[in-house]
Amino acid sequence: MPELYELKPPSLIEIASQVKSQGVELFFQHRSRHAFFKFQKAIQYLVLINKEEQCSAEILAKKKKLQDTLYCNMAGIHVQQGNWEAAIDLCTIVLKNNPNYVKALFRRGKSLMEIQVRMNGLNVLTLTLLDSIRQSTF
Repeated sequence: MPELYELKPPSLIEIASQVKSQGVELFFQHRSRHAFFKFQKAIQYLVLINKEEQCSAEILAKKKKLQDTLYCNMAGIHVQQGNWEAAIDLCTIVLKNNPNYVKALFRRGKSLMEIQVRMNGLNVLTLTLLDSIRQSTF
């Protein structure tokens, strides 16, 4: 078997697609952590495809689409686990490439709402604590 750096872009995309499929399967088996690592591994294969190489527009488009899907899948796992900031970061990467990617928009919006709700709750608790302190000092 050839070394990774010797593989041509179509082979790298095929391997990355297979690894992504394994990740999706793991996700549906409720093995999110393992799925996340598969998605990361698939991205590592795609990173090996340079824009400078003699790649067709079709190959570069497949790479971009697969990469966006992988980042969005990883963001979905972060949302599921309540890692709001990480989900926002991954969705932002996707939305830079594809501003109309609905799943990324939804996951980013949900994460932003969760952070805002928590911030509002923290503000209420802080005001309540300050009010309690003021009342006890008079």
